[in-house]
Amino acid sequence: MAKLNTVLAVVAVCVASTQSSGQQNLIAAPRLRIAVMDITGTALSVQTASGPSGSSTTVALPPPPEFARGLTQMLTTALASNPEFIVVERAQLEKVLTEQQLGGSGKVEAASAPSVGRLLGAQALITGDITEFTYKQSSAGSKLSILKAVDSKLGAKMDRLTAQVVVDLRIIDAVTGTVIGSVRGSGSASATGVSAEYAKAGRELGAGGSKQTPLGAASREAVENSVAGLLKSLKAVPWQGRVADVRGDRIYVNAGSDVGITSGMTLDVFVQGDAIVDPESGATLGSPDKRIGLMTITEVNPKFAVGTLTEGSAPKRNDVVRFRASSTSR
Repeated sequence: MAKLNTVLAVVAVCVASTQSSGQQNLIAAPRLRIAVMDITGTALSVQTASGPSGSSTTVALPPPPEFARGLTQMLTTALASNPEFIVVERAQLEKVLTEQQLGGSGKVEAASAPSVGRLLGAQALITGDITEFTYKQSSAGSKLSILKAVDSKLGAKMDRLTAQVVVDLRIIDAVTGTVIGSVRGSGSASATGVSAEYAKAGRELGAGGSKQTPLGAASREAVENSVAGLLKSLKAVPWQGRVADVRGDRIYVNAGSDVGITSGMTLDVFVQGDAIVDPESGATLGSPDKRIGLMTITEVNPKFAVGTLTEGSAPKRNDVVRFRASSTSR
C-alpha cells in the first residue's frame, strides 16, 4: 500500500509539472520593443542624372530628395502595424541619437548599440542601407523630348520608365551589440507610355510620392520583402528586460502589461558580464551572461511587473530577465 502511494505521488508531481509547463507554453511572449534607425543610401551616390549620348535614348534619373528617409518611414510603418512589436517613436529615437552624437548620420554600429538600446528601452535595433538603386527612362523620341520629360512639366511622352531598389537590413541585439540577423529585400517595377508628370511623382517618393509609380512600387516591394525576412529573424529574438529594483522578496521588472507581461509568466534571470572587445578592431563582440535563477510574475502594472524568485540566487538591479525561448509563441 505504501509503495502504491509513493507511485501515485510521483505521478501527481509529474502531471502537475506537465500542466505547469503546458500553461507557460500557452502564454504569448511579450512584445519586442524595436527601433528602426535611419536607412543609409550608399547606392544613391552612384545614380546620377545624365543625358543621352550618341544614339542612346536611355537616361538615368537622379534619386528623389530624402529617398532614404522615405524608405525608413515605410519600414517603420510596416513593422508598427504588426501587433507583436512596439516600435520606438521617431521623436524619441531622434532625441536619443542627438544625445549620443549620432544625429548627423543616424548610424548605429555594434559598439554603440547597447547604449542606444538601453536609453530607448529596445531589445533590437534595425539598421539598413540601400545597396542597389536604378531609375531609368527610355524613349523612342528625340534627345530633346527626353530631356524635357526629365526637367520640365511639358508633359512629353516617354516609352518606358524602370526602377529597381535593393535594401540590406541588419538586426542588432540592443543589449549585447551583436548582429543577430540580416535580410535583403529587393523590388523592381516598370511602366510604359507614361508622361513627365508621372516620372516627377515617382521622383518625389521621399515626400510621400505615389506607390503607383514604378519607383514607388519598387520601393514598396523591397520594403515588404525585407519585412518578411525581418519577421522571421525577430521570432528567434527572446524578449528581455531588466530588474528595476529588489525589495525584500519582491523583484520589480521594467516592463508591464503595455508589452504583454502577464501574471504567472516565468522569466529566466541573468547576470551580465563585461563586454568582450576585439583587440584589433575595438568592436564589441558581445557580452556574456550567466543564468542565476528563475522568477515568476505575480503582479502586473502597465509599466512594471512584480515577481518572486522560484529558484536560484536573488537578482540585483540591472540584471537581465528573459522570456524563455522554449515557451515563446511569437
